[in-house]
Amino acid sequence: MQLTALDKELHDRMLISQILKYQNEDFVVVAANHEGWPTPEKVGNCVPDIIAQRRGHIIFNEVETCSTIILKETRIQCEEIVKEGQLEITIPYTCYYTARSTFSDWGIPVARWWRYAGP
Repeated sequence: MQLTALDKELHDRMLISQILKYQNEDFVVVAANHEGWPTPEKVGNCVPDIIAQRRGHIIFNEVETCSTIILKETRIQCEEIVKEGQLEITIPYTCYYTARSTFSDWGIPVARWWRYAGP
């Protein structure tokens, strides 16, 4: 799916915010799908937005907007990731409950939800 300019801008803000959150929790951000960072390696057939590590434990994070969280492509990507490791999702606060419900319906376990409140 092609992101709108607004979704792309929000996605990038959330991604940078999430990188900082991981660093504040003593994670090492190994790779991120953002300029200036090493590109994450494929996990299954998809590329996660962030790969972070702490004490040998690897986290795969997907940053999604309210428009992308409900897409079939997102479901497929997240199903691939959970086959390989722990999935965490960063999502705008405004669609957090929709996202949780959607992932519950899909049967995709999310280890941790990160709610982005802005700006």
